[in-house]
Parts: sequence; C-alpha cells; structure tokens
Amino acid sequence: MHSLRVLNKAKPGLIILGWSASMAAFTLGAIFQGLLLPKVPGSGGALLTEVINGNPLVLIAFYGGLLGTSVLAAVIIAELGNTVLSFFASYGLASVLTYIVLALPDILGMFPIPGALEESATIFTFSALFPLPFLLGFAGALIGSALSERFP
Repeated sequence: MHSLRVLNKAKPGLIILGWSASMAAFTLGAIFQGLLLPKVPGSGGALLTEVINGNPLVLIAFYGGLLGTSVLAAVIIAELGNTVLSFFASYGLASVLTYIVLALPDILGMFPIPGALEESATIFTFSALFPLPFLLGFAGALIGSALSERFP
C-alpha cells in the first residue's frame, strides 16, 4: 500500500523521463540516419547530396513516433495543465539528452579538436528539434489530453 502511494507521487517524473528519453532516441536515430541534419547555407538551404537519405518512410516514422509518444504520455497524465508542463519539461530534457549524446566524445576529451563537437551538437540539436518536432509534440500532448478527457 505504501509503495503504491510512493509510485503514484513519482508518476509525473517517471512519465517525463520516459517521454524525454523517447523523444531523444527518435531524434538521435533520425540524425544518425542523415534525415535531420542542418541545412548548408551556400546551397540555398538544402542538404548536401552526400547526406540526403532517399527514403522518406524513416522521416515519417520519426514524426509519427514523436506524435504517438506525446499522445500516449498525455493520455497517461490525463490532465491538461500537467500535460503542458510535462511536455515542456520533457522537451527540454530531450534537448539536453540529444546534445549530450552528440557532444560526448568532445566532453570526455576524446575528440582531437576541442570544442568542435560541442558547437556542432548545439547546431544539430536545435535544427533537429525545432520547429516541426516541437509543434508535433505539443499537438500530440493536446490531442492526448483531449482523448483522456473524452474517454476516461
């Protein structure tokens, strides 16, 4: 009985951790597949032809995964105010996790050019998680919250 009360109090934090880990994993997977890379300014904002992935299904799976994870987390939270706050917390934590994974060799001092990966990780994280993934995650949170109120 006591453990259920403790678990019930920890529920929002655990949902935020799972939600952010899922968003970071989807984002890193799409980055490593070559789908969410920064645009090259000299080429009119397009990606270099060497890094363009020809299969859009992986990108659709990425966006669908973000939307589905957000809907599921919001349904579990089942309250609009907590869902919105949890979304912003999980989005911020997902950004931090994505940055850390991308910059980890530089943070640990294993990369020969100090600071290069940290700067690239900042650019990659921002360009991968904003604006479309942010909007999809927020829309998924609102949809999930509406579903949880509609179907209790």
